[in-house]
Amino acid sequence: MIMSTKVSIVLLTTLSLFAVGCSKDPQVAKKEYFDKGNTYFEQKKYPEAIIEYRNAIQQDPQYGEARLKL
Repeated sequence: MIMSTKVSIVLLTTLSLFAVGCSKDPQVAKKEYFDKGNTYFEQKKYPEAIIEYRNAIQQDPQYGEARLKL
């Protein structure tokens, strides 16, 4: 009985954390990806920058600044 309660608590906690992680604001996420892309670009890490710009565009397909950087 105690073991099933512990399992239930762990499962509920895991699901709650997963739900919170998936609910990130797309506007905030696209800006974070864009900023990371700019950082990589300045470091001349172009493949990494491209990935971050594409991640930003996935959050907002109309994100012109990120499209321009590609």
